[in-house]
Amino acid sequence: MPIHVDQMMQLLCRVSREKGMTAAVKHSGQGALLAGATAFVGGLVGGPPGIAVGGALGGLLGAWMTSEQFKPVSQIIMELPPAEKQKLYKEAFAIVKNLDWIDVLELTLFVMQNADLKFLLAKTVERFFIRELSAQINKDNVLARESTTAGRISLPQISIPLELQEMGICHDAVCEPML
Repeated sequence: MPIHVDQMMQLLCRVSREKGMTAAVKHSGQGALLAGATAFVGGLVGGPPGIAVGGALGGLLGAWMTSEQFKPVSQIIMELPPAEKQKLYKEAFAIVKNLDWIDVLELTLFVMQNADLKFLLAKTVERFFIRELSAQINKDNVLARESTTAGRISLPQISIPLELQEMGICHDAVCEPML
């Protein structure tokens, strides 16, 4: 059963809220632009010494501006541009596409009642944020597992999609946490 991108984003938001996931997305480009602009203005006003003073002040201001501020992952997901949402959708859909569900409500109920599926979807979001957004995930309470044996999580009740097996995340109905 197909699921729309917005519906998948809602499901991922729900999972990330339940897991208490927060992230800090770095905006280093804005900081660099601010540092360059203040160096330029400093150069116009004060000549060569103004460039040094403007660059230093701009660098400090840029660093302060881009300091990591953790926001809920669900909020960041909803603010993603459509192209990024589509990428995240494809990765998350690879996990749920082989499950037996009729509509989005049934899928949501199934995922929210299955700790292993929630774990897989949360890890998918975490990897996406780190890889695509250069985000830092707050791991204080995220993705904690009570029952793991030697770092492996058994998933006997669901079949692991081939895409995940090929990515090296899951194999033979077993997933390894990607920490």
